[in-house]
Amino acid sequence: MPLTHPLASVNDAFFQPQCGLAAASQHTRSCPGFPDANFLLLGVQRVPELSASGRAFLQEHGVRFEHTPGHCNYFATLHRPRRRDVLRDTHRTLLAHARPALHDRLAGLPELAGYEIFATDGHWHQAATQAARHDGRKMAVGHFYSLKLRAIPPAAFRFDPFLLPDQVRRHEAPV
Repeated sequence: MPLTHPLASVNDAFFQPQCGLAAASQHTRSCPGFPDANFLLLGVQRVPELSASGRAFLQEHGVRFEHTPGHCNYFATLHRPRRRDVLRDTHRTLLAHARPALHDRLAGLPELAGYEIFATDGHWHQAATQAARHDGRKMAVGHFYSLKLRAIPPAAFRFDPFLLPDQVRRHEAPV
């Protein structure tokens, strides 16, 4: 029996919910070298890869993406407030659409009813080649994450492991 419509790939089906969301952000703008939609797509695709660094990710996996940015463009955009704002808008829209379909996965365990449940992980790694120096040295980088499992959807927090005497620990919700 012939198919009357083309089948979507797993990749297409997985990324379908974010299609068009970058363009819907009030912060989006035309970036022919590395469009906002590609920035979002590449950021999500970076997560499951086991590349040791962003440079290794581009070298090992960049050839399979339709619009791979150059090294400088890729790293420069990671720190741009405007890109962060596009990502935040996309994230909020995805959450608004996902919330009605999600449920508390721990609700069936009455023993846990009175507890907040977190999944936490952390690691340290050497500073990146392009990292700024502090007092003439590059500093190791620590990343600590916690996922509040009772939130719908689960709420992630990034913990800054550095405490300076005149600062308090910062908790930053990722965008």
